[in-house]
Amino acid sequence: MVQVYNCHPFASQHIVPAEQEPGLVCCGGGALFVVSAGGCKIEAYQMQEDQCPLICRFSTMGTVHNILHSKVGDYLVTIEEKNNATYLRAYTNWRYQAAEKTRVGVRLLGHFLRGSSFRGAPKEQMEIIEIPLFEPPLCMACCPLTGDLLVGCAKSLVVFSLKRQALTEQLAMLDFERVLILHLRGWSPSKVAFCAGYIAMQTELEVLVVKLQQLEKTCATPDSNPLLPVDIMAAAGLAEDDVKKEPLTPHEPDDFFVFPKHVELLGENARDCGVLMSLEWTGMETEARNKMEITYVLYRRFAPDFFQGCSVEDTCLHSLQLQLMNTGNREGFSDVGVSEPFCMFCFFSLPNAGYMYSLKNTVELISTYQYPEKSHQAVLCDRFLYVITRNALQCFSVRCSAVAARAEDPYIDTTMKACPPFTMEVCGLRIQLFIGLKSLCHDGNHIVLLTAADVESKEETERTARKSVESKEHKALTGIFLAVGIEPSANPALESFLSRSFLPRKTSITSKPKEPNDSGHGWNLYVINTVSTLQLYREMVEYSKRYEQTNPLSQSCIHLLSEAHLLLRAALLSPSRSEAADRVQLQEAFQENCAQLGDCFSR
Repeated sequence: MVQVYNCHPFASQHIVPAEQEPGLVCCGGGALFVVSAGGCKIEAYQMQEDQCPLICRFSTMGTVHNILHSKVGDYLVTIEEKNNATYLRAYTNWRYQAAEKTRVGVRLLGHFLRGSSFRGAPKEQMEIIEIPLFEPPLCMACCPLTGDLLVGCAKSLVVFSLKRQALTEQLAMLDFERVLILHLRGWSPSKVAFCAGYIAMQTELEVLVVKLQQLEKTCATPDSNPLLPVDIMAAAGLAEDDVKKEPLTPHEPDDFFVFPKHVELLGENARDCGVLMSLEWTGMETEARNKMEITYVLYRRFAPDFFQGCSVEDTCLHSLQLQLMNTGNREGFSDVGVSEPFCMFCFFSLPNAGYMYSLKNTVELISTYQYPEKSHQAVLCDRFLYVITRNALQCFSVRCSAVAARAEDPYIDTTMKACPPFTMEVCGLRIQLFIGLKSLCHDGNHIVLLTAADVESKEETERTARKSVESKEHKALTGIFLAVGIEPSANPALESFLSRSFLPRKTSITSKPKEPNDSGHGWNLYVINTVSTLQLYREMVEYSKRYEQTNPLSQSCIHLLSEAHLLLRAALLSPSRSEAADRVQLQEAFQENCAQLGDCFSR
């Protein structure tokens, strides 16, 4: 169940002055990247300013099918197609294009690390890095802590480590090194997520989350080979009988089609999902690197539900995401790659429901979101979950801070301390209406929406006109029978006779429908600013007072104050740059909220 409160997490909105219709949109680092509908030009806009001015624009080497921005390294990575071939490319130092320095360098992966293309004077220029692959890339993800790149292919996952080489005191060059290949058996990912060693993969109805961990030395002895994971044994050629383990769904005869059952496997039980993986180190530091193992974390498979009026296409998963959350004790991620994140969450969504799991320590389902209508895309952050449907942007609360508070302080649920439980029902804060929502992305305090008003196709227009004419025909014939004293509904044969159309197809659409506009769809690109945590907290407090005045014993007052409490906790655990200066005010508001909750529970 979802509680609904009409709060206002959205502030102002601006329209991005894009000249051409956007095909793809992504954002990061305070910039908005728009790929034109033709797919061969990228425009970057500054989201921090009101009018979203243009930073730069540059052409790509092929038609862009997917684009992603990495905050670490400030680079763009694209999946492009040219001459019926698919390529993976990275665009670094793209901000140099804003200074009208049109010089662009193109080089192969690892060229300047192993070659001497920069022996002369360093050049300030945008660089396009060609990243070769054995298989065509299908999907990709960037680690928000290290900037490493994960690429999903049909039969493997490839990990590229981000390298940085300082050429001068002010100029540094980025490059990638292929360090790891995860070979998959019986799995072809359609979407991947990558964060702090956690890898999440998704197909149409399945989600698998694994983690890369260092293998303990005690497990590397010859006597302990039976204790090795199945994927490590398969890579070493051991225990072939165990490698041929049957998957969860047995093979059936060709004349039957069996739908898979719903399965949820948590922790080590996820190893029984039937998806086999093996590691292959390809980096230069392979010998010095300790052996790694794959730990299965989560597996979930959904069975198609045809009883809710949804087709097979409507039951596909979307919006796979890994979200980390640190505690306030850590100043930042300076020691990324050494220190692990404090809390890790995995979110994925069906069209009618979303699911968020906690992956650290105990793997468990934290929240389930029931959407009022079919969703197209969802984005999870520390404080909210944003979901778009066909005509609405929805904002839901999350329970990340409640889980992080208990991970930071195991004794928080005592007589001396308290925190709202993460099992508390989630709430919807706001539903903002738009026309024809297509895509959603989020960066900091900004939400980017792409809308396009769909125009009916010629076939749909003809079908609507034909139904209108056939309805008039049915009414006319029914009126004739009623005039002579015959009731059509009393005679099933006559009712079936009237249900058929007697007009030919050409005659049934004699009334010419309105031709659709062939000039294109009406589209808009919005940048929505979210309100500050303190402003939203004060609004929640005022909202809760209304419930207290109308019904002092209402649970809605406590529920809304608890939502405000978790919102303040999230801001204190992981403050944004804009709220770092307001930390003292956030702490005062937090203490005030604790007193309000204590007063409610005491009464």
